[in-house]
Amino acid sequence: MSSGARCRALEKGVDAISVTANMIDSKDAVIRALSAGSRWSSIREAMRACGVYLRRNPRRTTPIEGSLVNRLRSHPLLLLIDEAHTLDPGVGRRLVQAAHDMAGEGAGIHMLFAGTPDLPRHFQRLNLTFWERCPVFPITRLDASAAADAVRIPLEATNRPISGEALVQIVQESHGYPFFLQLWGRALWHEAETAGRAIGIDDVNRARPEFEESSDSFYGLRYEELREQHLVTPAAALAEAFGTLEELSESEVVGALKAVSVGANQPSSPDDIMNLVKRLRNLGYIWSPGGNLVNRYFTGIPSLMTYVARRASP
Repeated sequence: MSSGARCRALEKGVDAISVTANMIDSKDAVIRALSAGSRWSSIREAMRACGVYLRRNPRRTTPIEGSLVNRLRSHPLLLLIDEAHTLDPGVGRRLVQAAHDMAGEGAGIHMLFAGTPDLPRHFQRLNLTFWERCPVFPITRLDASAAADAVRIPLEATNRPISGEALVQIVQESHGYPFFLQLWGRALWHEAETAGRAIGIDDVNRARPEFEESSDSFYGLRYEELREQHLVTPAAALAEAFGTLEELSESEVVGALKAVSVGANQPSSPDDIMNLVKRLRNLGYIWSPGGNLVNRYFTGIPSLMTYVARRASP
């Protein structure tokens, strides 16, 4: 989280902390992350200062809970944990349990975990049943208007206006994915070095090599992820099945995976195929929104499928 974002949160009366899972890989690391930077008072003093948490016969308080109490003395707390799918289960269990117990006592604490699509599966390892009641917000693509604003507004803020034609081209090629919009924005900002000069379609074409270099690097990482999990062949089969489509039924996805498994003399029982579907879904290669569309699957990133199909072909 940027210092500006934290300042804006404080202006609204909320203390905000942003960490990645590797920064809180132990109980002591969690306590350090929650520390306001000053020497800590005892848990009893912190609870007394907080007031609402002070009990006539206070229960035993864990070190992590004590650090949360200390942090909450002046402001409600928003704690954001990125890469949460790599969070150590033991550490996560202590942290979530402490926050849950304090929230139950009226503490102003809110936790937001961000990670890959298999985050719910990872949280099952915490052995905390109440997390299942937490809301899940899948990160989806932006619509055309929001995608255009994501590029246009930051450029205009630095006096680099962009033409409508150039903006339409970028929105179409990014498919509304925030990461690709960021790559385009950076490439165009580098291209339009002089503030005050309008960005046109020629600038988009000149910036394209920088964008493609960055996006190909991203695709390469995702391809290696598939390769390490022995999923390149089924991923390529799904890329062919989707083609120019962005949506397939579950039966179509299962059929494509079954065909390639049989052809490669790989296990192809219904359980084997559904395991492949689950693994590809957990990687974000495909996704299902659930609800009324539980039996529908969508491409995670259409352009990634194109890359996988091209690279996996003989």
